[in-house]
Amino acid sequence: MDKRTEQLLFRAMETIGRPSFSDYGAEDVGMLSDRMRRKIYEQLAAEAEDGAQHRLIVARLGSLCAQAVRPLLDPQDEPTRGLLTTLSKQVDAADLVGLEAAAEEALVLFKEADRCEDRGGHPVTLRDEPEQQAQLARATVTQAVKFATGGIGAEQVHRYHRKLAPGAWMPELWAACAIANGLPEFEHSASHKMRHFWSWYLTVAIPQALDLTHSTTEPNFPQPPLEASAALARYASPWAGRPLSHPDMSRRPFLHGYVEKQVTRKGRTKSMQFVHEGSRCGHLWVDYQGRRGGYVDDQYRGINYHSGWVEEVHLSHLASTQQEVPIDQWVAEMEAGLLQTVLSTRFLWFFDWADAHWEKPFQPQLHRDDLRVCMDSIEWTFAVSNLTVEEARPYHQIMWCFCAFALDEQVARAKALFHAAWQQDGELLHVAKGVIMAVAARH
Repeated sequence: MDKRTEQLLFRAMETIGRPSFSDYGAEDVGMLSDRMRRKIYEQLAAEAEDGAQHRLIVARLGSLCAQAVRPLLDPQDEPTRGLLTTLSKQVDAADLVGLEAAAEEALVLFKEADRCEDRGGHPVTLRDEPEQQAQLARATVTQAVKFATGGIGAEQVHRYHRKLAPGAWMPELWAACAIANGLPEFEHSASHKMRHFWSWYLTVAIPQALDLTHSTTEPNFPQPPLEASAALARYASPWAGRPLSHPDMSRRPFLHGYVEKQVTRKGRTKSMQFVHEGSRCGHLWVDYQGRRGGYVDDQYRGINYHSGWVEEVHLSHLASTQQEVPIDQWVAEMEAGLLQTVLSTRFLWFFDWADAHWEKPFQPQLHRDDLRVCMDSIEWTFAVSNLTVEEARPYHQIMWCFCAFALDEQVARAKALFHAAWQQDGELLHVAKGVIMAVAARH
């Protein structure tokens, strides 16, 4: 496997949607986005020797996905089982032309599966029914044949499924729906099973598709767990501890994501970024030899450095300038600014998460690990900013006091700060006032 493909699949694992903070994000839970699937498709094209080999690799991927859902097919569904046997036989023989005779049968079986629904005023979409895994598995097989025989156009491949009729969905999306019993937002869908499918897809199926000697009749798909793992209810990101790609790189948990940092041989910061579910939400880079650097965040702010000259841009407008700023001073300020920005904009998400996924009333003793990550994130921000808790913004003091009360640590110090801090900036945290005050009242 090409190193770039390996790195892309590695990153893609982080983008599989975790449990959401609200119903608004329900459609992404357990899903590998169409954008990431398209990137993978394009990277497989870059790795292939030519267009024909790329088509074969992706057809092999479709066959593996179809074989993964074979156990879900109705035992009496001999036509679909026979079509799946033909699909894998022709794909393993690298004879996609020989598969074209099955294209018409696949179309008939897809229509018989009857999984499409016109809800009026919206594009045709997938039916939402309690027990439809067998029909979805049938559709997976037929779509794998359809794609392998050229029935899905290049402009339709991994396009956003809400803008595309199910008849043009790729077989892997159908397979994910078959495993989960529908799209993530459906009442009877199990998003943790969809997550299980996409994890297999990235770590097992794609490497097998690239190995042209591997039979696609052996997908090596482990059946998903009946219940979601308790780890999915954790607020803190599970990805900070993943293997690093470079010895000069480090990762540190930070709120619900992590901060990734790379240093030079002399230990000076070369790059630093906050990452959440595979998305970069703040990035600093430095070129010491060229005396250049840049910082951007998701608050529409950018700061450029060049030979002592600093320009800050906000919403495409020049906001301020500085001259004769030493590069190490600028880097230190940017590191502190990155952490402060993430802390200021993301800490409230903790309360959204607790409200969506944890017991009520909030019981801090059950979530000490997540609270510890929050406390460490806050204190690291203070340390990088050369601030004590007493010198920090009241807004950040309230966050620190909440964690101190919840963890039963430094309580006297927190009590001395909390009231005045709340008087000044409590309105900024009003949506979480009930939880914050309940935890504070314990002391």
